[in-house]
Amino acid sequence: MSKKTHTTHKGLLAIVWIAMMLYGTINVLLAFFMKGIVDSTTDKNMDLFLWSAAATLLLVAFEFLMGNASRYLLQLYCKRNLLSQKICRYRNALCANAPDRTDLSAFSTDIELLYSNYYVNVALMACYMSQLVLSAVGIIYLNWKIAVIVLITTILPFVIPMLFSKKLQASTENYKQSADSYLSFVQDSLSGMQEIRTYRAFSFFLKKHDLRNEKTEQQRLKNQMWISFSNTFSSFVSTLSFVAILVYCGYLTLKGQTTIGALIAVIQLMNTVIGPVVQISGAVGQIQATKKLVRNAAEETPSEEQTFQKQVSEVKLEDVSFSYDGQQPVLKNLSLHLRHGRHYAITGESGVGKSTLAKVLSGALEGYTGHLQILDTDGELLSADELPYHIQYVSQEPYLFKLSAKENVYLGKTDPADHWQGQMKNLSMDCFLDEDSGELSNRDRISGGQKQRLVIARALSHKTDVLILDEPTANLDKATAYKVMKYILSSQCGMILVITHDTSSEILSLFDEVIQLK
Repeated sequence: MSKKTHTTHKGLLAIVWIAMMLYGTINVLLAFFMKGIVDSTTDKNMDLFLWSAAATLLLVAFEFLMGNASRYLLQLYCKRNLLSQKICRYRNALCANAPDRTDLSAFSTDIELLYSNYYVNVALMACYMSQLVLSAVGIIYLNWKIAVIVLITTILPFVIPMLFSKKLQASTENYKQSADSYLSFVQDSLSGMQEIRTYRAFSFFLKKHDLRNEKTEQQRLKNQMWISFSNTFSSFVSTLSFVAILVYCGYLTLKGQTTIGALIAVIQLMNTVIGPVVQISGAVGQIQATKKLVRNAAEETPSEEQTFQKQVSEVKLEDVSFSYDGQQPVLKNLSLHLRHGRHYAITGESGVGKSTLAKVLSGALEGYTGHLQILDTDGELLSADELPYHIQYVSQEPYLFKLSAKENVYLGKTDPADHWQGQMKNLSMDCFLDEDSGELSNRDRISGGQKQRLVIARALSHKTDVLILDEPTANLDKATAYKVMKYILSSQCGMILVITHDTSSEILSLFDEVIQLK
């Protein structure tokens, strides 16, 4: 099951293009109104002069209003597309098979490139094209000979994107890769700050950071220089074209083949011919360079809303073995038969594979040998895609988000009346009875035991067929551990496996079966 999360907002883009074309049309019309002012002055026609002046002022005012309106629509178009892009990328990350490899640059560097190099250029293209076409028509109307010269000189800048598009694309890709690598390094090193402090590795990581930072900024400089060179070269060609046309227009005026007003109009129209040509040539290269980013984000993504009606009936392990990187097996020829409705305690010395067993059962570890069968009530095997919806594994290092305690537990799920208070009391967490306790990141540092119990509450609030908890009471005193364990085993989960180092008879008597690994 999948759904499309990306939209191009074509309707809004059409409105933006219409607004941009109107704005471009006004720019062209100004040339003819200026011609009217100059020609009426030359002819000493006061009525025509006053009318032309008033009309020009009104047109300038309308240009100001239309310019702001079109820019607002452009920014709205960019906003909606960037919202869609980030939603799609975030969804991709949540549904990814390897969530630990989430690339943060997809939310930073890529988004900035899409904004400045793609969406803005796509929206402005209508303005550029309307100015170019209408200005060309206007020049033909004024003097077809001048129009021929303008046509010849404006063809040249269109060749520039072909000359530089590959270089621009390669430069943009190199910068993106360098920026991605830098962000990945920063994320990785800051996530391991405890180790850096413990082993006093500040200098080591600072040197690595400086090298990556220098490389990234160097790639940014190269990318910007290629963009600048492309634009500057386009401007250079355009300036030469402008000078050539101006000289020719001056010659025609001196020969009496055109008026001064027409000359000024042509000069104004040249700006709205050459300018758009330069803009289009630069925009085409930037759009081509960033098009891949849009295509990647527009892919279909799997839906996390899948539901399966099956229920786990039993779990069978036959001669299951597992080793890390080909070393001594942690699990060796383990055979178990676990049934629905039963509660199991997994005990054993440190290093015998208790946590490894939990990860194998939950699907978090692959590469084991032997047979693992997770069967539904019809005796059918559950697929790997179905396992996350039937098995919950709570590790020794659970994660709490920068949300309130209640939001961390329910994760958007609606809780029954008074359920929160009941949970917190059963878990001896009276300090969190206030539902509006604020973000955990803004509170005083919570203890390991509190963190464990919040994650236990989370697991018990999302009913599952198989619940696996790794040392859920490790940081609790004896009385609290017993109370919490009893509460866990009173839940409605179909099968519960608890890895525990607590082998007291009081705790183990709560389970249906104790499995000791050796």
